[in-house]
Amino acid sequence: SRILHLDKDGNFKNQYFGNNNGPGKFYSAHGFAIDPKTGDLWIGDREDYRIVVLTADGNFVKTIQTTGLVCAIQFDAQGEPWYASGQDGQYLKINRDGKVLGAVGKGMGIEPGEFIEASYWVFDRQNSLYAGDTSVSRITKMVAPRR
Repeated sequence: SRILHLDKDGNFKNQYFGNNNGPGKFYSAHGFAIDPKTGDLWIGDREDYRIVVLTADGNFVKTIQTTGLVCAIQFDAQGEPWYASGQDGQYLKINRDGKVLGAVGKGMGIEPGEFIEASYWVFDRQNSLYAGDTSVSRITKMVAPRR
């Protein structure tokens, strides 16, 4: 398990290796995102139920233990972290210490607002969430509430 760091032109800069347990290591990189507030790299370690945080230079910052499979990580329009909780069918908003602050998704299923495999997703500038569910071949748009 490794992540390649490329520059904007696609040239190799660095690589981060997992293949192990312990500080800064990851077993099954399944999604990552750059923290827009710090520049840190957040790596979803799916099979070990955790998020590994590294600096842009690859130095270990911390490990955040989760209760669900971390299948993808995104930061919303305000720069706050979320992760897709795999087959739990939810997208969880967390703080930078891993505390769950809220969730979107009704759980596992095929009805509106349910997901079989919550994995692929993105926020737009209005904070609407577009969720791809590979198990049922659909994309769901969830509109953020107006403030």
